[in-house]
Amino acid sequence: MPALGTVRLERLTHVHVARLVADLEAAGRSAVTVRRIVATLSSAMSDAIKRRRLAHNPASHVTLPTVERTERGGSPHFFHVVEIVKSLTPSSLASSRLDQCVTPRRRR
Repeated sequence: MPALGTVRLERLTHVHVARLVADLEAAGRSAVTVRRIVATLSSAMSDAIKRRRLAHNPASHVTLPTVERTERGGSPHFFHVVEIVKSLTPSSLASSRLDQCVTPRRRR
């Protein structure tokens, strides 16, 4: 990772990762982007632990920015039947030709 390129793997600390997060936020990176970068770094650090190059993961407990609802796409809005019925007007019903789409069931 270029931002941490001058630090040897064995000397990488929680402070370096926290500084990286702060620098990314200061550069205008979104919370989602920062979280993805740290997740990638954390994954690499976990691999280094498995290979016995590190004793612990310096990226594991760093404080991450919170993701705003709008950044995630927000939550879907579901319409209630009452909202739909209230929005219908006689002209919208006539122009949509709903009467042609729905046929009443016949009794046998």
